[in-house]
Parts: sequence; structure tokens; C-alpha cells
Amino acid sequence: MQICYDIRFPEITRIMACEGAGIITSVWASFGADGQPVADEGLFIHRAYTRAVENGVFFLSCNRAGLHGDQRFFGRSCVIAPDGRVLGNLAHDREDILRVELDLADITRYRAATGIWTDRVPELYARYASPVGTNSIAKDPQ
Repeated sequence: MQICYDIRFPEITRIMACEGAGIITSVWASFGADGQPVADEGLFIHRAYTRAVENGVFFLSCNRAGLHGDQRFFGRSCVIAPDGRVLGNLAHDREDILRVELDLADITRYRAATGIWTDRVPELYARYASPVGTNSIAKDPQ
């Protein structure tokens, strides 16, 4: 399970997938001012889609809905299959229930068809991976 801001870091989902996760949930509370439109209604599906297909996992994104003071939570929860199919989504900002059926064999089928796990060469880019607690972006890549 990821919480809120975690969805913005691809390494978190990759580590979870490398550790054997096939279903990853992301619970968040994305909001804006009540009465203002959502800047990009597709953002929630785009983020979940990206994490699902780059790792061959089911990605379940659940965003808070409703009002709290003058803040409106965007809702728009969704479920994405390993191959990027949208299995279900709530295209609104109201409380609701989203039910889908997952076929765990889809994980194996997608990963085998794409080679995203067998074609990885971690030793090739390991030297660019940052140890925990460091920021390699600030360093000279040479």
C-alpha cells in the first residue's frame, strides 16, 4: 500500500513489485478549492496507468471524495490492469463504491508478453541508483 504522495515516486512501486507485490493500492487525498474545476481530470488514471504498466501490476488508486471546509476532494478512484486496461473508474468527486474483478494470471501474461522483468539489466544502471537518504540528481552524473 502506498499513501498519498508516494504515487509520485516510481521507485516505490518498483521496489514493491520487485518484492513480489502484484496488487498495489494507493490511497490519497487530492483536493482543490470548492467550486473550482479539476485542472486535469485524467491525471488520476494517467498516474495509475503509468505505475501499472511499468511494473506489470494491478494498480488500485483510491482518492478521497467530498467536502471538508472549503476544500473539495477530487474522488476519481480507478483500477488499472497490468497491461493498462482501465478495469473501472469513478469519473466524479462523490462518495461511491468501485467493484472490479481481478485475474491474477494477467500479471504473468503481461510480464511474459512484454519482457519488462526478463529484459531488465539492473547491473547496467545500478551505479546511478541512489543509496537510501541521498539525492543523486544534485550530483554530477559523470
